[in-house]
Amino acid sequence: MRLSGDLFWGLLFIVIGIVMVVKYAFHINLPVMRIIFGFILIYLGVSVLLKGSFNWHHDDNDVIFRNDNIKVTDANDEYNIIFGSSIVDLSDIQSTNENKKIEVNAIFSSGVLKIRGDAPIVIKANSGFASAHFPNGTSISFGDYTYKTKGYRENEPYILIEANVVFGQLNIDEF
Repeated sequence: MRLSGDLFWGLLFIVIGIVMVVKYAFHINLPVMRIIFGFILIYLGVSVLLKGSFNWHHDDNDVIFRNDNIKVTDANDEYNIIFGSSIVDLSDIQSTNENKKIEVNAIFSSGVLKIRGDAPIVIKANSGFASAHFPNGTSISFGDYTYKTKGYRENEPYILIEANVVFGQLNIDEF
C-alpha cells in the first residue's frame, strides 16, 4: 500500500480545516503552521519508507533517496548515489580507441562499483569522511588514491573513473 500524493493532500486539507474550525469556533489556540509542517514531514518520512511515492529526482543515472541498480553500457557519463544504495555495474563497457571518462559520486550513501579486471580502467578516488575500498585491499577515508586494473597499459586508451565519496561508502569489486 502506498501513500499517494492525492491522498496525502486531501487528508492534509481536511486536517487543516478541522484545526481551523476548532481554533476559531472554540477559541482554542492551536499552532496551525506547526501542525501543517508536522504533517508534511510525516508524509515525506512515510513516503521514503514505502519507497517510490516520493522521489526528489528520477533519472536513470541517479539514485536519490532509494535503492536501485545502475547498468552502464556506455562511458562518458555521470552517476550519482545520494541518500541511497546502489550497484553501478560497469562490466559491459567495451574498450574503444579513445580515452573515456565516467564520474561516480556517492554522497551520504552506500555503493558498489563493479568493474572487469581485464578492461583498461584507472580509478581516481577522492574520499572525505567516507570509506572507499579497492580490490587490492587498500582503503581510504580521507584524501585520494589511484587504482589501475590489470588490463591497463601505459600509453593505450583507457577508461578513467573519477569516484567521489563523501559521508558514505564505495566498494570497488573487480572480477
